[in-house]
Amino acid sequence: MKKTLLAVIALLVMIMTAACGGDNQIGSDNLTKGIKEGGPGPRLGEKVPDPTGAPTQAALGAETPKPTAAASAPPKAEEKFFDVTLTSASPFYEPGNELSMPTGFTLRVTNKDTTEGRPVRSFEADDGSFSSGPLKAGAVWTQRFDSPGTWKIKDMAAGFIYANLTVS
Repeated sequence: MKKTLLAVIALLVMIMTAACGGDNQIGSDNLTKGIKEGGPGPRLGEKVPDPTGAPTQAALGAETPKPTAAASAPPKAEEKFFDVTLTSASPFYEPGNELSMPTGFTLRVTNKDTTEGRPVRSFEADDGSFSSGPLKAGAVWTQRFDSPGTWKIKDMAAGFIYANLTVS
């Protein structure tokens, strides 16, 4: 049993030696000769190809670059909202049927209408330039407006609900 174990270990050592290139082991004259005399293999500080294709520093005494602090992204401008709520009673829009907001704001429409028979509402431009699509009770839809304009708003779910939106 002991002889078998020793034979297996010897076999593994021979396989590992062959896989490492024979006498090109760490500390061998052949390996250090290549480094000292510019023989085969990477030179100090030389970029060597990575199997994934990304360049890397040669691992033979090259200094590892120090990590740099991640560049911070410029502060994002705070988004400004103009809130409209779809309600169950006239005028059906809060703050009213005449909606006016500045350019650069995001219109945020929330459906708080729980009227039976109107399970969904919508907020759509009469000219088709934007549409919330069907909004179930509690749903929210947003649209940013960077250009001025005026739109007649209709609610496809309730054909009698209209408003005007002015962005200036």
